Amino acid sequence: PPPHPLASPPAPTSQIPPPGQARRGRGERDDVLRPASALRPKASPSTDPTSSSSGSGPRPASAAKHLAGKRPPSAKPRMPAGSPAGASSGTSGRPRASRVPSAGGKGAAARSDQCAHRRVLADVSQVCWVCGKVWALRKAGSVELDAETGENRSVLPVKVAASAVLVGERETWIGTREGTLHVCGSQTAEMIKDVPAGKGPVSAVVAVDHTSMASASADGNIYLWTTSTIEFEKTLCPGSSSSAVTALTSDGQYLWSGYADGTIRCWDPKTARCMSHNHHHTCRVTSVTLMGQRLWSSDTSGRIVIADVDGGQIVKDFRPHKAEITCLLHVDDFVWTASADTLIHIFHAKTGNLFKTLSGHSKSVTGLCKVGRRVWSIGQDKALLIWSEMDELEVLLLRLKELFEFSSTVITSLERLQSQMTAVLDRELRSAARAKADLEALGKLLQVCGGQVGGAGLSYGRSGHLATIL
Repeated sequence: PPPHPLASPPAPTSQIPPPGQARRGRGERDDVLRPASALRPKASPSTDPTSSSSGSGPRPASAAKHLAGKRPPSAKPRMPAGSPAGASSGTSGRPRASRVPSAGGKGAAARSDQCAHRRVLADVSQVCWVCGKVWALRKAGSVELDAETGENRSVLPVKVAASAVLVGERETWIGTREGTLHVCGSQTAEMIKDVPAGKGPVSAVVAVDHTSMASASADGNIYLWTTSTIEFEKTLCPGSSSSAVTALTSDGQYLWSGYADGTIRCWDPKTARCMSHNHHHTCRVTSVTLMGQRLWSSDTSGRIVIADVDGGQIVKDFRPHKAEITCLLHVDDFVWTASADTLIHIFHAKTGNLFKTLSGHSKSVTGLCKVGRRVWSIGQDKALLIWSEMDELEVLLLRLKELFEFSSTVITSLERLQSQMTAVLDRELRSAARAKADLEALGKLLQVCGGQVGGAGLSYGRSGHLATIL
C-alpha cells in the first residue's frame, strides 16, 4: 500500500548499511551485529498526536496519550541519579526502594549507631568481666578479648558451655549446662575444682555474702556453697512439687528466686525458710534483678513486673518486648533488657520509663555483660557487639526531665492541698458565722427574758445567773 501522507520519508539508501553489517551506535564497534529491528528507519515525530507513523490511519486521542508515555517492552527504565544499589523497579519504570524492616516498634527510638565495635565469634555462651579482662566462654575453647575492640588476645584453658557466671576476686564460679560448677582462678583461668550442682543445667549463680554463694538448678533446688573451701553447705527447697529455678538474685541478706511456673520466692539463707511467695507471672520467669527497694522480673512473654521488696505489691507491669526477655542487666541508674526480638531496651530504674532502644543483632540476643563503662551483647547471629558509653548529655536531660516531672507532681499535690485547706477554711468560716448569729439571737433572747424576770421582782444578779445557765 502507499505510505501514509504524514509519515516521514525513508532514509537514503546510502545511510543504511548493507545486510550483515551493523549500524554503529554511540559507543559501539563496527564488528558487533545488531538485531534486524535496528535497521528499520525511525519515524520523525508528527505534529498531530492522534496520527501514527504506520498506514493504519488516525487513532483516538486517548490511545495516543496512553501510547505517548509507554516504553517499548525491550527498553529498560533508567534509574535516577543517586538511586541505591539495591533499589528495584517495576513494569511502570518507576524505581522502587528496597524495604528496610523497622528495628523498633511503634514509638521506639531504635538506634544502631551506638555500636562502637562489632565482630563475629561463634558458639559464645557467656561473656564476663574478670579482673580487668574479658572472657568469652565457649565449649570449643574460651578466649580472652580486648576490652576496647573485642579482638582475640589469648586462649584460655577453660572449655565449658557456660549458663551462668559469678566473678570473684580470687575464684570465678561458672555454672555449666551439664549441671556442674566449674571453679577456676580469676587471674590464671586454671581450673581449681569441678563439683556437681544438682540435676540439670545451672541457671544462675549469685553471691549471698562475702563467705557464701548460691546456685540455682533445673531440679527446683537452690544450693548454698562456702566460697573459701568450695564445699556444699545447705539446700533451699520449696517442696516436692516445685518447678525449675530459672533466675536468682540477692541483696546480701535475702535471696529472690524465679521459677518456671511464674512464681517468685524470697528466702532467708541463714534459716533456709521461705519468707514470701508471689505469683507475678503466668509463664516462666527468665531473669530477676534488684534495684534498691524494687524487684525487676521478666518472663518468656516479654513482660516486665516491678514489685516492692517489702510488701510484694506490683508497682508497674508492662510488656516492652514482643518475644522472650533473655536477660536483665543493672547498669548505674538504668536497666538493660535483651530479648529474642533482636532488640535491646534501656529503662530508667526508678520510674521504669523507656530511655533508649538499640538494634544491631539479626537474631535473638542471648546475653549482656558490663565491661568497664561499656556494655557487651551476644546473640544467636554469632555477633558480639560493643555498645558505646551512654551520652552524658542525654542522661543529664533525662534527669532534668525527671526533676521537672517530680516538681510538677509536687506542685500539683500542693495545689490540691491548698484547695482542700481553702474548702475547710470556708466551711469553718461559715460555721463560725452561723455560731455568731446564734449567739447574737441568744443574747437578744436573754435580754428579753432578763427584763421580764426583773419585772417580776427578781434581781439582776439572779437574772444574769439564769442567762448564764441558759
